[in-house]
Amino acid sequence: MDAPLCAQIANLFLSRRNASFLQLNGIYQIPNVRWGDERTFTTIELPEAVAFVGIPHDSIVSIGTYGCCQTQDEKRLMHLGVIEMLKALRPRIVVVYGAMPRDVFCELPSESKFLRFDNWTKEKRLEK
Repeated sequence: MDAPLCAQIANLFLSRRNASFLQLNGIYQIPNVRWGDERTFTTIELPEAVAFVGIPHDSIVSIGTYGCCQTQDEKRLMHLGVIEMLKALRPRIVVVYGAMPRDVFCELPSESKFLRFDNWTKEKRLEK
C-alpha cells in the first residue's frame, strides 16, 4: 500500500494475468482479491476501482490478511477495502486466509458468508 500507484496497479495486473493463465489451462481457482491504498479500491483518483476489475460478481472470492493488519492504518485500509469489495462484487462467500480482527471485520454491509482459515506459516509454527 505504500508503493507508487503505478506499482500497485502493475501488481494487480500481474495477479489477474496469472489467474487468467491458470483458468485458461483448466485449473479452477478462487480469485484472490487484493488492494493497495484507497486509490485502488475507490474512484477518488481513477475512473474505476482497479482492485476489483476482472473478479466475477456474486461468486466466491478470497482475501488474505497475513501481514496486512498489523498497524491501525493497515487495519483501517483493510476494513475500508473489505467494505468496498463487498459492495462492488457482492460475493456469496469470502474465504479469509489469516486472522479476522474485529476492528476490520465489524459492521460489514453484506449478506456474504465468511469462512476463515489459518495461514500456512502459523499452522507450521504450531506443529513444532
